[in-house]
Amino acid sequence: MGDGFGSLVFRPLLFPVKIKQAADDFRVEELTDFVPSAGAFALYQLHKTGWTTHDALNTVRRLWQVPPQRLSFGGLKDRHAQTLQHFTIEAGPPESLDQRGLRVTYLGQVPEPFASRHIRANRFLIVIRDLTSARAERT
Repeated sequence: MGDGFGSLVFRPLLFPVKIKQAADDFRVEELTDFVPSAGAFALYQLHKTGWTTHDALNTVRRLWQVPPQRLSFGGLKDRHAQTLQHFTIEAGPPESLDQRGLRVTYLGQVPEPFASRHIRANRFLIVIRDLTSARAERT
């Protein structure tokens, strides 16, 4: 049956609600089967809040003095969310990094650069505010 995304049914809400009021209200997790084994590319997990993907990765590149052509990632994630995604650096350092709103975790080595084909799915968690129990039961 897979991850269940194919069986979701969305109906429009007929009353106002609030979404994305805080970074915790919207979470995106990149799911991949790309696992460390061996190779010339360091694989990292990027957890960010309040950063665009480009800004976060440019910060990592500057701190680690990595040329842009050695860095690869699979997709862009929302700035106004808590996101978890992956990227590789050719001959990247086996290091982790923790800055305000930005955490990079070294996962190991892989034989090729991370790309969109390595993303199996994106998992979303969305908080809906101002939704009463009575309204929820009517949907």
